[in-house]
Amino acid sequence: MNQPSDASANRTVRLHPGNAWRFFSQGLPFALVLALVLGAATYPLAQRAARSYTATATLVLYANNGTDRSGVLTPSSLPPDGYRTALIEGDLLRRTVQTVNEEVEGLALTPEQVEVRVSEPNLPSLLRITVRHPDAQLAADAANALAAALMAWDQARALEPLNDRMGVVRERLAVLDSELSGDTTTLTEDQRAAFEVERRDLQAEAERMDAQLRTAIPVANLESFTAAVPPDRPSNPAPAFTTGASVMLALLIAYAGQLLRTGINPRADDAPDLPSRLAAPQLTFGVDRRTQAAEALRIRTLLQHAGHSWPPTVLVTGSHEATGTAAMVTALAKSFENAGHRPLVLDVRPFQPEAKRAKSTDWADVATRRLQARDPDRLATRVEQEIRTQRGEHDVIIVHAAPADQSSEALSLAPLATILIATFDARRTPVRHLDRLKDEFASVGLPVALWVDARTPRRARKRRQPKLPAQSPTQQA
Repeated sequence: MNQPSDASANRTVRLHPGNAWRFFSQGLPFALVLALVLGAATYPLAQRAARSYTATATLVLYANNGTDRSGVLTPSSLPPDGYRTALIEGDLLRRTVQTVNEEVEGLALTPEQVEVRVSEPNLPSLLRITVRHPDAQLAADAANALAAALMAWDQARALEPLNDRMGVVRERLAVLDSELSGDTTTLTEDQRAAFEVERRDLQAEAERMDAQLRTAIPVANLESFTAAVPPDRPSNPAPAFTTGASVMLALLIAYAGQLLRTGINPRADDAPDLPSRLAAPQLTFGVDRRTQAAEALRIRTLLQHAGHSWPPTVLVTGSHEATGTAAMVTALAKSFENAGHRPLVLDVRPFQPEAKRAKSTDWADVATRRLQARDPDRLATRVEQEIRTQRGEHDVIIVHAAPADQSSEALSLAPLATILIATFDARRTPVRHLDRLKDEFASVGLPVALWVDARTPRRARKRRQPKLPAQSPTQQA
């Protein structure tokens, strides 16, 4: 069974620069298809979307305005976000929108169509009021009306302290008038005199404030910087931008999905600790004939120095994602033959229709027999009988079995073999498949002696694999 460290290693993904191009190329076909589908669907939808125009009025916000001039009243300073909060979150925007809708026929503006932005968190700052509307002229009119309303609101704030004080004074005068005109027996002479003095002082203050209100010039801390003008082109729809954004989103989704797949179910190429976890030598089987012959020699040399009994019975199986296994088996048999051994290939795989399309090769003289049975036990019995029969004429027997993760035939044949070669495709085979194969064969007493990456390079995937030599009816068991 796998150790806990193996389970954690299954989730390890190599992201060093050497794998970047492979990761990009593997996900590119799906990413391009998804981007094409989303782009083709987004562009016509964006073209049919309702048009919307955007107009912006800009105000300048100062810390204070006109405090050095006599008779000028300015409101208390607010941070830039205070004005934005007053316009967006307060009742000002709703009341202004309602007023503008009454003044401009057919405007139908809603607060959701208004956006307020502040350029700087400190003073001075720019306050931009943006309005989106299907009509360009109405969008500009609404933005200018909102800007004017905000300046008027700020200007009215300059008079608020004076008006509040005036209200307090008038309320106290009303109380004093009531006391002085009431029952005289309730007031002493001293109290009446004090009330009259206070009333004269308050009356004088009220007259001063009233005169100040009539002559004061309220000045807002906001000034118009640029007025909104009707835009020449709509801000929405933007088919090119929308399509580009959907394409980028498709690429992001595609590669995020590939990264998720790699992290959940990593392939052999993604496992940095593959050599140590497989605990057996590994090599890659090539495609061209010269490379295959050289690598078959390496396989034979590794098997000869592996400490197994010689001559061996070699069982070749692996993961179903592996390709080029037949060529590897035939090249290995030919290598044994060149070394003076008498090899025999027992092909116990189920019938392969694609073998009919394979071309004959210069390895066609390798002795081969095909054995088949309905169940693994009967197949193992026939293979055992064939090994005993052929030991006189062939001293090296290579049993080419079906992938071990597709059937139980390879496991049933394991007790008959002395050496096990497991094939896989590092690009396509999940690490957990290799772990399972290693554990299953270790449980029946035949550990994997050699792992062979029998993948076919992408540039040669269309090349047909060499087939095993055709057998005459008398050669069939």
